[in-house]
Parts: sequence; C-alpha cells; structure tokens
Amino acid sequence: MSKANDLGISRWISKLKPDFRFSEGNIIVPSKTMRYKQDPITKRVVKIYPPKSVNFEKSLNTWLKEETKGSSEFPTDREVFVLIVYNFVSKKEYNKCDLDNRTKTILDGMQGVIFQDDSQVRTLLVAKKNDKKLANSYGVAVSILKNDDDRKFLGEFSKILYK
Repeated sequence: MSKANDLGISRWISKLKPDFRFSEGNIIVPSKTMRYKQDPITKRVVKIYPPKSVNFEKSLNTWLKEETKGSSEFPTDREVFVLIVYNFVSKKEYNKCDLDNRTKTILDGMQGVIFQDDSQVRTLLVAKKNDKKLANSYGVAVSILKNDDDRKFLGEFSKILYK
C-alpha cells in the first residue's frame, strides 16, 4: 500500500478549489444498504431502503436547497469532483464503517441540488479517520469541473495510480 503523499494526492486535491463545502458534527451517516422483498400479491421484487438513510437524505437535500437558494451554479449540469471525509470517535465504529453505502446516502442527498444526477461525479475521493478529539462527523467538498484543464488534470491523476 502506498501513502497518499507518495501518490501526490494532497497536491492534486489542493489544485481543485471547492465550489461548495459543508460538514456536520455529532452524527454518523446512516448506511444505505438495500434489501429486496417480493410482494406476495404481485410477485414483483421491490427495493427497500432503511428509514434512517431515507430520512437523512431528505434532510440533507432540504438543507442543501436552502443553502444554495439563488445560486446560479447549482444544481450544475457539469461533471464534479467530490471529496468526503468521515470521522469516528469509536475505533469499533471506524473499523466496521462501510464507506460505499454511507457515501451513497450523501450523494443521493446532494442529487438534484448540487448536481442533477450522481452520474456527473467524475471523481470521488472518500476517506475515514479515527480521531477521539473530534465528534462523529463528516465533511464534503465539491468542485465543478469547469473546463478541459480540470478534466485533463483528473486524467493525469489516474496515470499516477496505474504506473
């Protein structure tokens, strides 16, 4: 395994200036683990999402609408770079954290407000840390890829990973 600095990630991220950032403390983002259930009458299979993740998404979406009200940039129709960092006070919670399902909850909450659809996320960088001095929390930064230079820059980063 390589450290982030060995790959130049810090330098790479610092070049993309966030167009929008937000964070929330004293919360653990609920995991969006989907279950499937067959309707006994219609025999159709339906997706069931945990109520906690659905409620979190709705709350985040409502809050983001208020925060971006009047903005000409959001929701963007361009590709975006998204950085998400989670902090866990408990080592146990840190160790069992399912980053991809928690991240899906946040991205779905941003959909329609920050970007039209999460398929616009060109690059997604997610990290977790275990810091007992901070509360359980998460932070998000979004950069809109405004021109070809931004896209080329992200392409250069992928070359670092595949050397």
